Amino acid sequence: MAPLTVSSILKGLPVQDRVHMFADQFKYIETGLVIGAEKQKSQFRRGDIAFMVSSGSVCVFVKDSSVSPMNPIGTVLSNLEAIESSRTGDVLILKRKESP
Repeated sequence: MAPLTVSSILKGLPVQDRVHMFADQFKYIETGLVIGAEKQKSQFRRGDIAFMVSSGSVCVFVKDSSVSPMNPIGTVLSNLEAIESSRTGDVLILKRKESP
């Protein structure tokens, strides 16, 4: 994917912000991070996670989409429904997974 982008996001964790929705394609939160373009692509599938350089946002796709180029950073492996059911204004926190 985009290793420099992922590394910058991991160093910036935890990140917390209100959920925003772009059309019916993806939900996103603004991170305040400034990261340049890296291995960008425009086609994303439901569950893909990308970084939108123009706004410093982490985006989670809720449907297959063709959008402006973004840095691909991963895929939701479980509980995508929790993100899909979030509403604009809900608070989403990105943090490292806690060890058992």
